[in-house]
Amino acid sequence: MKLFWDIDETLIHSRTYIHEKYQPPFVVDVYDELYYTCVRPCSKYVIDYSRKVFGADNVYILTSAAELYAQRINKQAGWGFPDSHIIGRETTERYCIKIPSLYGSQTLVTEHPLANKNNLLIDNLRPEWNTEKTSLMLINPQKNYLTADEYRGNNLDDDIFRDTVIHFMDDAINRYADNLIQETQK
Repeated sequence: MKLFWDIDETLIHSRTYIHEKYQPPFVVDVYDELYYTCVRPCSKYVIDYSRKVFGADNVYILTSAAELYAQRINKQAGWGFPDSHIIGRETTERYCIKIPSLYGSQTLVTEHPLANKNNLLIDNLRPEWNTEKTSLMLINPQKNYLTADEYRGNNLDDDIFRDTVIHFMDDAINRYADNLIQETQK
C-alpha cells in the first residue's frame, strides 16, 4: 500500500504572475518560467503524519506537472521527498498510450511497478477527471481516493483539510490492517 499526494491545488497553489491579493512564500523557476507559489499551511504536518502512518518509503508525490517543477516545489516547501518518490508527467506518459479514434482519443494505461489495488490518492480533482493517475497506480476511486477541497492560496480552513485527510488515512489503515501485516511479513 502506497499513499500518493497530488500537489497543485491540493498542497500548493502556483501562478505564473504576481497577484497582490496573494503573498507567495517562494518563487520557483522551471524551464525559464517563474511560478509564484503558496503552500497550504498544514501541508508539512499532513505529509509527516502520512509518513508516520504508512512509513516514509510508502509516501509519494503523484502529479500531472513536470517532475522538475514538483522536485523544486518539494525542496522549497521543505517536504523532504527524495526525487525517486516524485512521479510526474514524464513518468505517467511513459506508461500511457493515447489511442486516437473518430470519436476522440482514449488512453490506455499500463501498470506502474508501484501499482497496487490498496494504493491511496489524495487529490483535488474528482476521480472521473483523474483516470490516468487512478489507472496507473490501480487506485480504487470509490474507497481509496480522497477528493480534497481545492486550495487557491488563501482560502479554506486548514483544520478541516487536516482533519479530513487524517481521518481518510486512519480509516484506510484500519481497513487494510490485515493486508499490511501480511506485506510486512513477506
